[in-house]
Amino acid sequence: MKLGKKLRDNGVKTLPYLILLLLTAITPLDLPLLSDVRHLSFDTFQQYNHQQPESATLILDIDEESLRQYGQWPWSRDVMAEIVIRLYEGGAAVAGMDIVFAEDDRTSPPRVLKKIGIEDPQFDEYDYDTYFASIISQVPLVLGYPFLMTSEIDSYDLASSIRAGTVVSGGEDPSRFTYLAQNVTPNIPVLAEQATGTGFFNVIPDSDGKVRSVPLFLSYRDRIYPSLVMEMLRVAVGARSYIIRASETGITNVKVGNWEIPTDAMGRVSVNYRGTSMTFPYLSVINLMNGNFDPALLDGAMVLVGTSAAGLLDLRATPVSPVFPGVEIHANLLDTIISGDFLVRPDWMGGAEMVYVFLAGLLTIVIAQRFRALWSGMALIALSAAVLALSFWLFQHQGLLINFVYVISATLLIFSFNTFLSYIREEQEKAYIRSAFGQYLSPVVVEQLANNPESLSLSGEEKSMTIMFSDIRGFTSISERLSPQELTSFLNEYMTPMTNIIMDRFGTVDKFLGDAIMAFWNAPLDDPKHADNALLASVDMLIKLDELKKEWHARGLPEINIGIGLNSGLVRVGNMGSTQRFDYTVLGDNVNLASRLEGINKTYGCNIVISEYTLALLTENYHIRFLDAVKVKGKYLPVKIYQVSPTPYHPDEIELYTAMLDHYNNRRWDDALALANQLRAKDPKSVLYELYEERIVLYQQTPPPDDWDGSFTMTTK
Repeated sequence: MKLGKKLRDNGVKTLPYLILLLLTAITPLDLPLLSDVRHLSFDTFQQYNHQQPESATLILDIDEESLRQYGQWPWSRDVMAEIVIRLYEGGAAVAGMDIVFAEDDRTSPPRVLKKIGIEDPQFDEYDYDTYFASIISQVPLVLGYPFLMTSEIDSYDLASSIRAGTVVSGGEDPSRFTYLAQNVTPNIPVLAEQATGTGFFNVIPDSDGKVRSVPLFLSYRDRIYPSLVMEMLRVAVGARSYIIRASETGITNVKVGNWEIPTDAMGRVSVNYRGTSMTFPYLSVINLMNGNFDPALLDGAMVLVGTSAAGLLDLRATPVSPVFPGVEIHANLLDTIISGDFLVRPDWMGGAEMVYVFLAGLLTIVIAQRFRALWSGMALIALSAAVLALSFWLFQHQGLLINFVYVISATLLIFSFNTFLSYIREEQEKAYIRSAFGQYLSPVVVEQLANNPESLSLSGEEKSMTIMFSDIRGFTSISERLSPQELTSFLNEYMTPMTNIIMDRFGTVDKFLGDAIMAFWNAPLDDPKHADNALLASVDMLIKLDELKKEWHARGLPEINIGIGLNSGLVRVGNMGSTQRFDYTVLGDNVNLASRLEGINKTYGCNIVISEYTLALLTENYHIRFLDAVKVKGKYLPVKIYQVSPTPYHPDEIELYTAMLDHYNNRRWDDALALANQLRAKDPKSVLYELYEERIVLYQQTPPPDDWDGSFTMTTK
């Protein structure tokens, strides 16, 4: 019995070491699931490792404004020639085109004339392609082109129409390891033959669609071709060739001029992204052509000509952003190479990771077998944090991509297994198994909700907040004038900036109700100045709308007007709905009042109406004047309401208006009407003054009751 127990105890102690040896042995296999997690972890490192570009790399951007100015893409070659001239007049060192000129320019005068049946040799000198080629021949320019990785049509003989540096092999044949292209879309020969260099601009994403690395060379029809970035580097240093060093296991590095570039086995370089999109300096083509830019941007710069316009479909997913201009991927690669700030996995990394896994696992076993589960778990957390910190430090300072995910996964698995065996040894199998699986199969919060469903409160909390309702005036008539697609696009152009304004002022957009927006302040995060921020957002929305109106007018689109209502007070905020589905929203009488105030704008001819409760919470000075005391539909007590204007009111008008209200509230109808007439004469279009005129005339004929408190009862929403 004792012998059996001793054997069992020895088995309990030995099994973790056997698992450790197994995990160490399979470390180089890079299992798919862990590989995906490793990619995500390195993506996170990239997102927290923002750096300023070190090279003089500039992106000449064919942006939306440029497309509006010069028309749809592609532009005529005389325009492209002028762009190239401006680049080099500005002092650019070398430029690379992240675009391809695959067809003759159909707008060229000789071709236009030929199309209508006129062939005259005297017009040949006006051929735009020939003119563009003559400009290209005078400057250090690299043309880009795309390879096709799959193709069912006959491949194109690229060698006859390309100018690029030659590839010299240093060791094994590198074409064994590079990607193999099936076809190509080249530049037209008249341009390609005059270029200083040509390079492909393909970027090949990983299985999840993200571009983490870029191939420097591709193989096509028994020849190796360089990328756009490599050609720009070659032209910049005046080199004629590349040296690609390869061993039996793959490509190790590439040399061009004085640059020695480490690669992975397939000749790819991991892009060390400097930040999210627009980290590099962008120069719009429009600004280049009109001279509206800092000349220092171009002086000695390596310029990549590409596009950030969504319509030209050169947007990619990267570790730092799901939408990233393809041209900026090349800029990041160029800066990575020039700065020497590489992200690499050297040949020895596989062996180092095996040692890493073994030592971390061994330490985990020792800790787990000497200490109780709680202390062992805390030690494991500390060990994992140390592994993570070391990996990030190596990434940030040494550019090493070490697979810490496998190390942490191995230690976690060893710890879990060792803990499980310890539970068996202590004869608490059922309790400890239940505890272990409870930890690993159910998160704490989910477990709490599962065991105590009543703790999930749908009623939320009561809180003082400011609520906004915003609505487009006359939206029905506008929608009748536009097609469904035009209406959707129009609404998006309106809703997007308005939503951004609300969020910039710390508001929460609750929901969109057709053409209306509902938002609130002071939840989920506390905002002591929620009334001010709500009012500032409302004013910003009116200012932005004026800007949009000018753009819409120029495009022949309808102009709109909006009404905004603000109210502050206690509401209930939280997850509202059913047990199957709920939203984070607000409910209460003060929410309804905000909605009523939005509708009141139409009655008084205003854009922003706030309640007395919001006014009481404001801490800054704004352009506000009293409107009325009203009993809105569904309310029995009057509420004082106020108009807010983005611009100041005229002092004389305010003085006259205040006097009119004083006469009105004290039943001096003749005096009130006289002043109302004066106000109406100053502003004949004022809905407010017209309303008071009509109301005063009505009260002259039928005075309000003796207990009238100056308020007006609204009969509509």
